[in-house]
Parts: sequence; C-alpha cells; structure tokens
Amino acid sequence: MSSLVFHHLPTEVKRKTIQEIYRVLKKGGGFLLADFGKRKGLILYILDCVTKFLNLPESKTLQDNLEGKLPTWLEETGFKVKEISKPAKGVHFLLGEKL
Repeated sequence: MSSLVFHHLPTEVKRKTIQEIYRVLKKGGGFLLADFGKRKGLILYILDCVTKFLNLPESKTLQDNLEGKLPTWLEETGFKVKEISKPAKGVHFLLGEKL
C-alpha cells in the first residue's frame, strides 16, 4: 500500500517503484495506491496552482499524477487496475492486481 507518497517522487522513481512492487508481489497479490490523480475539479486545480506559485518541489513531481499517468504505468507494468472507490478531495484509490 502507498498512501500519498507517489506525488513526491520524480517520474523515473515512480516508474521503477511500480516495477519493483510488481516484481516482488506474488501472483494474485495486490497493490493499493492512494494518491492524487488526474486533474478534475477545483481542489486539484488549486493544489497545482499553489505548488507552482510557492515553487514547491511537488510542483514538478505532482504533474505525472495530475496528467493521469499512474494507472497507465501500472497497466504497462502488468497490473490489472481498477478504481476501488470514487476520488475524494482529488485522491484516487487504485488497486493493481498481479494476475
């Protein structure tokens, strides 16, 4: 499980982390990822603007999440991905299953 960590990581680290999680999981295992997702609505728009305005490190690392790349990377790695709950305050809840 990862909760609100991925938006802090650089792109390459996110991708390698997903690959390593997939590698160590047993068949039938799952990975729950709760983090900011594709930009929809006012909350993520404001979060994006504030991080850019304050020049926070997350202003760069958050972009992959806001562009909706995490589910794609999970699938490219081999996970079967499903959203297990509706997003809450911009946080998406994804389950990646290793078949």
